[in-house]
Amino acid sequence: MSRSERPTDFEPTRFAPYPELVIEPAAAVGEWRLTTPWVELEIEASAELARRPELMLAQLFDYDLGFALPREAHDPLTAFTEIRREALLEQARLARAADPERSLARLLDRAEAESATAFARVAALALRQSWHVTVAAPPAIFPAVRRFPQLAPLLRAYLADEAGHDALMAQSLAALGVDAPRTLRLLPAARRLTQLLAASARTNPLALACLIAGFEGQPSSEHRCLFAERLARGPFPAAARGVATHAKINGAHQHAAVGKHMSLAIGTTVEAEHIGEARRMALALEAAKRELDEELYTECR
Repeated sequence: MSRSERPTDFEPTRFAPYPELVIEPAAAVGEWRLTTPWVELEIEASAELARRPELMLAQLFDYDLGFALPREAHDPLTAFTEIRREALLEQARLARAADPERSLARLLDRAEAESATAFARVAALALRQSWHVTVAAPPAIFPAVRRFPQLAPLLRAYLADEAGHDALMAQSLAALGVDAPRTLRLLPAARRLTQLLAASARTNPLALACLIAGFEGQPSSEHRCLFAERLARGPFPAAARGVATHAKINGAHQHAAVGKHMSLAIGTTVEAEHIGEARRMALALEAAKRELDEELYTECR
């Protein structure tokens, strides 16, 4: 069957291990909608591929998000994938519970309606938090190079790749009229994010793998950044450049896959205690992300 054809008898596909994943025909011929608790995608694919969700998911994601079936009780990749799935489900739960009027997108819309100055204030405060993460994350991770020698080559390459990302955030801040990022307030949740990362680097390699994955987010073939796209539509379009470049670098260099590669390098087993610690820290990271949204709203309203 060609990509342009669609079966008339196609039933929505549910992948048995995780029934919250659904694949069904989209509006356009040859396109399919993949619905999960954390993202909804419309993609072009053959009907054969749509009937094989494990293959479709393998093309969409850089790790086996949809089918981490237990192979061994303490297999690191299985543990990593299960924890990432739990974190993404928690992210979706928190997003559904949040008031959309308190989102950064709505804050920017309201600020732009007020004035260009108000828009710059909100955007700059959000960028200040991102700048902090790009500055603080590498030194937070670096102790793990010695603590977890099996991860040292991956971590050294990742940290080298992260060098200079703070300058990209500073470039966007400068376009908003902010030449010294530290003059803006660092919100408590942003500090907690990097404190969690530092704690994971002292705790166990699985926790670090899960938190780096949580920071880097989901793989994207388009390397899109919604924040950069919103800045480009605002009164200071030059502010989008640094943020967009940062997103493109992360996407092109496959930073979203670093956590998975780390889990593969851990070894053959991981202790049950480490799995529990990694799970708690991964969920705490999602909570801190949501708290940062709330703190931005409180600061800017």
